[in-house]
Parts: sequence; structure tokens; C-alpha cells
Amino acid sequence: MDVVTAFLNPDVEEEIYIQFRQGLEVPEEFKKRAPALRLLKGLYVLKQAPRLWNDAVHATLHRLNLTHCNSPCLYVRKEKSDFVIIALYVDDPILTSNSSALLSKVEIALKENYKMTDLGELSWCLGIQVAQCQDSVQLTQRSHILKMLERFGMQDCKPCKTSSAVHFKKECLSGGRNFI
Repeated sequence: MDVVTAFLNPDVEEEIYIQFRQGLEVPEEFKKRAPALRLLKGLYVLKQAPRLWNDAVHATLHRLNLTHCNSPCLYVRKEKSDFVIIALYVDDPILTSNSSALLSKVEIALKENYKMTDLGELSWCLGIQVAQCQDSVQLTQRSHILKMLERFGMQDCKPCKTSSAVHFKKECLSGGRNFI
């Protein structure tokens, strides 16, 4: 999903004023009344904007009964045997669940708090291609590797297989508690 104009959502805590840009057509009477504007909401150009957004979305997810794990961007909610996991990258939450009902419930709650766009099934994230199969999820950086090989003139090299971890522990990093 994508939060529309995320940095414009949180309230600004400090008193911050901006002046009218030169050349901007503003009626004189308005300029006389208010030579500068006080910001009530964040703007993308503010140094504080990322922190304000992060604090606001953290508070929202906490209100929605999601537990923040030690990982800075991972949130989990568990109800009986059902769970929802949200991985948050700035203003792009990735939601996954073993229950479509709980997933829908969390999506609706998020949309009540923020204007959001559903980007559909995850296929790319941070340069990683995601392929979702019936019983597995495959992650690959094929396009990144091909670009690197081309950059170093090795696009015609011969590949060989390397081993990688197949199993991993299904636990949140927060205190070692098992959420899944």
C-alpha cells in the first residue's frame, strides 16, 4: 500500500512560519494581515517531516494493537492463531497475514486514519523482486545482479550454484516472543 502525502498528515509541534515566495500572486490585503504563514501540518521540505511522520504512524499502529518489534520497521498483531505483519518503509506499508478477515480489518482501520492507495499484490520492494506461489514466497535480485554484471563487463560469465539458508525461525525480534 502507499500512504498518499504521508508527510502532510502529522501536526507540527513547534511554531514554524513560512513567508510567501517572491513572485507569488497574493492579494495585498492578505499579505498585510499575514506576512508569514504558520504551519499546522508537516511539509516535505521540513527537516522534521520524516520524524513527525514516523511518530504519527507509530502511534496509529500502536492504537490498532500492533506490537512494534525491535526491527525499526516491523509491526505485528496476533489474535488467537491469526496474525498480521506490517513492514513499513517510510510511507509504504507491506501487509501480510494468514487471515484475510484480520488483514481486511487492519486495512480498513489504516484507511480510516490515512488516505491510502492499494498497490495490489507485492511484486517489487527495495529492488527485490517478490514472486508469490501457492506455498512459498520467492525473493530475487536478478535485475540488480544483471546490472552489476554488465557494469563490470561480466554479463557473459558462467554461473554456479551457491548454498543459502532454507529454514528460518518464525519469531519477532522483540524479546524473542513467537508471534507466528
